[in-house]
Amino acid sequence: MMNTATITAGQAARAMGLDEKGMMALLSESGVQTEGGLLTGADTEALLSFLEGRQEDSRRKAQENLERLAARYTFLIDTCSLLNEQFPTLMEHLTPLLRVNGKRLFVPSSVLAELRSLLTKKPELRERITAAVKILAERKAEVICGEAEASFADRQLLEVATRFMTSTELLVITQDDGLSNDLLGLNRLQSVQGKRLTVGRINRYGYLSRYLTQEQRFAGSSSRSG
Repeated sequence: MMNTATITAGQAARAMGLDEKGMMALLSESGVQTEGGLLTGADTEALLSFLEGRQEDSRRKAQENLERLAARYTFLIDTCSLLNEQFPTLMEHLTPLLRVNGKRLFVPSSVLAELRSLLTKKPELRERITAAVKILAERKAEVICGEAEASFADRQLLEVATRFMTSTELLVITQDDGLSNDLLGLNRLQSVQGKRLTVGRINRYGYLSRYLTQEQRFAGSSSRSG
C-alpha cells in the first residue's frame, strides 16, 4: 500500500494538469526540492501554499489593472461579452469602480435587440440572456442602455465607438476577434480626430485582459522564444 504522505512529482503534475516540463518549472519557482522524484507531505503543502499565493497575487494585479482602466476609460460592451459566462463576475468587480469614478457602462441599442432575437433563435442561451438582462436592469445607475431597435449590432457598435472617440478615451469589451480588429482599425483612420480606442475581453477570472492582434501575439511569442 502506497504511503499517502509521499507522492511522485509525476503524480503531482497529473493532479495539477501539468506536463513534466511545467512541473519542473513550478518546483524551481517555488523552491521545493525533491529527492528521487518524491514529494513529501510537507513538500506538497509548500507547493499548494505557493500556488495560492501566486493566484492571490494575480488577482490583486488584475484588480489594480481594472481600477486603472475604470479611472481612464469609458466602457462600451457588445453582445458576446454580455453572454460570456464570466460577465456576472466582471460586473461584481466593475460596478463599484464605475460608481467611484462616476462612469457608466454603455450598451448599444442594437445589442439589446440582438439579445431579444437570440431568445428565439438560440433557446439554449436563455439562461445567460436572462442573467445578463437582469444584471443590466439592477445597475441602472452604472449602466446606460440604448432604446432597443432593429440594427446590425457590430455595425452600430463601430458607429457608436467612432462617435465616442471624438471626445473620450474608449475601451470596448468584446470577445470577437474580427470586431476587435475592426475597432482597432479606427485608430488608423484620418477622419477620426480624437482619442485612441482600446479593446479588452473578459478573461476566465472575470477581469479584463487586453486584446492582442495576431501580429502582437506573434511578436510576443517570438520575443519569448528568443
